[in-house]
Amino acid sequence: MRRANRLSILLIHVLSLCLISEVLCIDAFSQTLNGFHYVRTYGDPNHAIYDARHQHIFISVPRMNEVVVVSTIDGSIVSRLDIRSASCLDLSPDGTRLYVTGGGAGWVAAEGITVVDLDTLKVSDYILPTLAGNSQYPGFIEDHTVPRSMAAMKNGKIFYSADEQGTSSWTLFEYNSATGIATVRLPPGGSILEEELRKSPDGSRFMLWQYMGPLHVWVYESDSDSYVAVTNMADFTDAVFSPDGNRILIDGHILFDNRLNKIADLQ
Repeated sequence: MRRANRLSILLIHVLSLCLISEVLCIDAFSQTLNGFHYVRTYGDPNHAIYDARHQHIFISVPRMNEVVVVSTIDGSIVSRLDIRSASCLDLSPDGTRLYVTGGGAGWVAAEGITVVDLDTLKVSDYILPTLAGNSQYPGFIEDHTVPRSMAAMKNGKIFYSADEQGTSSWTLFEYNSATGIATVRLPPGGSILEEELRKSPDGSRFMLWQYMGPLHVWVYESDSDSYVAVTNMADFTDAVFSPDGNRILIDGHILFDNRLNKIADLQ
């Protein structure tokens, strides 16, 4: 037990390091993290996200069925939200809600999305998408239950990706809040392989890339509800959007516009 706790603390420290760049990008007027604080989660953390309005970090811990809420002011634990199989996290574009993927099929699941009010830190809704059939992917949706990433967009749609249990096969789902239906929404030319997804803080765009030899990279735009750019790139590790979604910084030094045109190498 002691070894597991030490591992959890170490992982939180690593997550804090990774969050710094996002803190600086989400809200220029927010107070950034003051040093590092170690938080005991009593389980391996899965995902973390920063809420600039309330100065909270949310950390999902699937095996403990909870989301730990940590203050960035003093490092204290503000709350522990009881959410079954809590996994992927994202904030609504207006900063009022937290979305959490989870479910009851196992210690991680992509069965539904819990909605948390960020002012009260209370669960306000639970979304259980109706999974639409798709002749192109028969029997596909029901097999993919391990969540990977999520993006709540400005147009009201929620994209979430999931792996098939025990494989690297994945797919991207689009949940339409107006209809309550989730459908497969792979990008043009995309395949069922490992992927990464990064959303702009304002919910206007997300960037998706797949490891298919040279990286295949797409940008989805909320206003047009379409993929507006696609290209191949040399291998890279990570990417982050500017607050307005108009710039993309790759590996901390290569700057692109939102159509994946290179602007400059900042090194």
